[in-house]
Amino acid sequence: MNYFHDGASLFFHENPQPMWIFLANTLQIVEVNEAAISQYGYSREEFVGLTLKDLRPPEELPFLSDCISNSNPRKKNVWETRHLDKNGKAFYVKVYSSPFDYNGLSCWLTIVQNMQEALDFKQEIADKAYKLQQVMDNSVDVICAFDKDGRFIECNQASIQVWGYKPEELIGRLFMDLVTEEDHEATIEAGKMVISGKNLTNFQNRYKKKDGSLIPVVWSARWDPKNRMLFCIAKDATEKVEAENQIKKQSERVKEILESITDSFYAVDSDWNVTYWNCEAEKVLGMPREKIINRNLWDVYQDAIPLKFYCEFHRAMNDQVSVHFEEYFPPLQIWIDVYAYPSQNGLSVFFRDITERKNTQKQIEESKERYDLLASATNDILWDWDLEKDHFHWSKAFGILLGYETTEGRTSSSWVFENVHPDDREHIKDSVYKATEKLGKWEKEYRFKCADGSYKYFADRAFVMEDKQGKVVRMIGSMRDITPLKLKQKEIEARNLKILEIAHSNSHLVRKPLANILGIIDLLAEKGDNELLDMLKNSAHELDHILKDVAEKTSRWDDLTNI
Repeated sequence: MNYFHDGASLFFHENPQPMWIFLANTLQIVEVNEAAISQYGYSREEFVGLTLKDLRPPEELPFLSDCISNSNPRKKNVWETRHLDKNGKAFYVKVYSSPFDYNGLSCWLTIVQNMQEALDFKQEIADKAYKLQQVMDNSVDVICAFDKDGRFIECNQASIQVWGYKPEELIGRLFMDLVTEEDHEATIEAGKMVISGKNLTNFQNRYKKKDGSLIPVVWSARWDPKNRMLFCIAKDATEKVEAENQIKKQSERVKEILESITDSFYAVDSDWNVTYWNCEAEKVLGMPREKIINRNLWDVYQDAIPLKFYCEFHRAMNDQVSVHFEEYFPPLQIWIDVYAYPSQNGLSVFFRDITERKNTQKQIEESKERYDLLASATNDILWDWDLEKDHFHWSKAFGILLGYETTEGRTSSSWVFENVHPDDREHIKDSVYKATEKLGKWEKEYRFKCADGSYKYFADRAFVMEDKQGKVVRMIGSMRDITPLKLKQKEIEARNLKILEIAHSNSHLVRKPLANILGIIDLLAEKGDNELLDMLKNSAHELDHILKDVAEKTSRWDDLTNI
């Protein structure tokens, strides 16, 4: 049965949004378009045998009954619910239903908008924003940004611990006000170097804390010429501990993505005269239908002729092929997503305003760019372990410090633990898994294998992250190369042992001639020169006491070094 005439049939059957007609009394679907068949996976014959209840999960059936009972038979009704496809997969939709009569039958026309992709995208953006904020809030290092005049414009909570200032006390303040006067000249020169395009790492100056005391601070910095901002990381150098946490720049809050509206639609004949113009086209383009119907499309929209609209529409009409493209329309300052379908009588055009999606994508790219700038401002290996996927994401320092050309094949926890030194492996593995049982911080020192088979010493500090449901899902940290420090410690220990060995050996060597001297004294005593003998004897005994003291202290050092 044909429920439509003329342009309405074209709008129904060629609409890219799923549409169907159902009977008001039985809820049986009696007509369906190709988009619905494609979306839900049923054939046309299967679809027209279904009722609205067949497309709902069991838990949605009471809501369906309420919607039917409370529907307004005089206007369009809108509901948000979940549908099932033929395979039983559930997805969120927005349903638009309007009543109409056909040959005395009470029917409803339904348009379905799939909301699942938009909801998934929205959740992804929220998760990324939450992750960035968690990293910033849990960092023990000060992460901050200055404008071109050297004033604070961003600062995390670590400033309280490091400098004694709350972030809000620093915003708008010149950072040079806190640098001790003796370090002004060197700090200014370092700033000029960074702005010239060179990265700054391990620059040290002294900062004045809120209580008036001085604290040495090690800086890493990078200039962003695009936004004219200086991104910095400041570490407290007094504790001589390894830097922790993956460094990220707090990005802009990602705006929520508005739910998309139903597609706009218009049709033109073979001479490009507009024959149909729906209400959504009126809203998006700001053109009332009475001012466009029966007029030539290109006469009305001459600004669109130099753009894709003109060439793509002509290609669709001339080659009888469907076209899809995105284009920016300057007069309205909007981005438009367009689907055009040719027919023997003209062209059907479906389009939607995607300006918000484009702006959101740009914000995400800017957020990622700022994160990369922060990650490149440190020499530590930053890592992010997704516990659910068992996947490690490594910063660029991974290849620089360990010598690997790529991270491919080196992103699982099994690979990480296999490359921990055998003497450290079980201890580190046990401590890591215990740390992932609850929210908190973790830090250890261990040896890790490089690409050439050698080992380096690392000080690793990390923290565990939960999702919004309180489930531990991530562990994020930084590996500081402390190999030079460890080698220096071993060199000092070796020198101390050598000194002890020499002292111990020499004390025994000297005691032998000392014993001979004491024997000679005894012989001289028999001849009676008592005054001279007493002096020689006292000196010999004094030397003997000194040697015994050296031997005793040497023995104690031997005992200490063997502990």
